[in-house]
Amino acid sequence: MYLTNFHFYSRYIGIKNYLYSKPIKGLRGCEVCYGFAFNGKECDNETYGEGNAYDFGARVLDVRLGRWMSVDPLVHKLHYLSPFNAFNNNPVFYIDPTGKVVKPSTQEALEVIKSILPKESREFVVLNPDGNIDLNKLLEFKGSVKGGNFSSLIGLVEDKEVIIFSVVKGDYELKPSIADGKEAPFTINFGEARPMTEKEKKEGYNGDPEYNLTTGEAADGFSGMTTPKKESKSGNIEVLVNGNLSKQGQAEVAAHELFGHGKVEVIEKGNGSHDIDSGTRTDKNKYLKETIKKSVNEAIKNFKNL
Repeated sequence: MYLTNFHFYSRYIGIKNYLYSKPIKGLRGCEVCYGFAFNGKECDNETYGEGNAYDFGARVLDVRLGRWMSVDPLVHKLHYLSPFNAFNNNPVFYIDPTGKVVKPSTQEALEVIKSILPKESREFVVLNPDGNIDLNKLLEFKGSVKGGNFSSLIGLVEDKEVIIFSVVKGDYELKPSIADGKEAPFTINFGEARPMTEKEKKEGYNGDPEYNLTTGEAADGFSGMTTPKKESKSGNIEVLVNGNLSKQGQAEVAAHELFGHGKVEVIEKGNGSHDIDSGTRTDKNKYLKETIKKSVNEAIKNFKNL
């Protein structure tokens, strides 16, 4: 057990108190070096001296002063809070593993995410006051979901990237392209859903028939897309799902994009791009394919438990 002294400090009137911690000296077992302590974070004993600083990933806390050594990396999105705040100014109630976000653009988008998760976990997928998926609430779920879509969601929420998940119909505008030194609008289309043609079945969704939706659907234009930061107008990663598809079709595409491409690219920092062999119509990126199939198969099972 790690015993601590808790101290509260308020520098400015109107800003809530900050909570920080130091080992209690003189008590048996508390003089040793603990690897992890306050808020479950690792002590950076090598850089700052034993027990003097905790590494929160996004920034480091100096527990001698009760101060962060840098501002919140998402201060531009949290203008209503002090740039040196933590835990939404409530350290007794909240933890903040990294301070990053996954943001469903609408309630409809949030419901699609829930539909591809285990039924017993869905009540823990809620939005915080900023409209982002609440990591603290996710971590309250104690079910057995290791390695599944729910774990992938936690990994995406914990990662440093901001991911915007949207269900869209019709034209969707991306970052303007540059031609002859001038900006030109660049849009993609999420058209009407319809049954796949025999030719489309053979060619396959994303070039591989094993990616075909089990609903037998296709869409004019795009069924789904994961857009990198450099191509999106928001400057963030955007995961887009065609809202004209059936609910199950949306669920399968969401799992393909969010927990397939998203997991490999964002969480694992791997190659999340398809590598289609045009002759055999198979994806040569075997790890990505395996990840997508696993997440989609779970999504289909979970969707049937709505």
